[in-house]
Amino acid sequence: MGLDSVGDLALNVILTKLGPKETATAACVNKKLRSLASEDSLWFKFCSQDLHLNHPLDPLGNSTPSFKVSYQLWREAFSMYPWLLVMRVNRCWGRLKNWFDINFPEAKATLRKGVSEADIQESERILKVKLPLPTRILYRFCDGQEFTKSLKQRQLYVVLGSPADQSILLWLLLPQMSKSSFS
Repeated sequence: MGLDSVGDLALNVILTKLGPKETATAACVNKKLRSLASEDSLWFKFCSQDLHLNHPLDPLGNSTPSFKVSYQLWREAFSMYPWLLVMRVNRCWGRLKNWFDINFPEAKATLRKGVSEADIQESERILKVKLPLPTRILYRFCDGQEFTKSLKQRQLYVVLGSPADQSILLWLLLPQMSKSSFS
């Protein structure tokens, strides 16, 4: 009994039990597995599990043609870091963004896109400091905040220092204060 006699459904179930790396390896076996391993529903599962993506997006939040392409772009962009750490920092950052959505949307609107690995390396060189890996990954997701003149004095924002601005990462989580305390 050859692999060709196994049905598509059975092979699809097997591929869903494998991880992305093993699925990519299985795709090299024959055309049938290559075709099944290219299905977007399979890569949606991997993107959802590893990256918590519901839409095919690259690490900067831009749309991609498929979940498979999204997964490949994420792996390439963060290839210098341990993948489990990237997934953990991404999950943490996603939770922070969700908190902003619910509790502090005006702060979320000020968040900048992440920086490149080259920007981080340049900042480390200028500052003569080596950032911890989780901090480096976090900067890849968010490069601090963009402050505008329209900010009111009574609004307190979470401050994320920007390596591109040659500042030190500062996480300042302030308790919510009543509006009367700023009057």
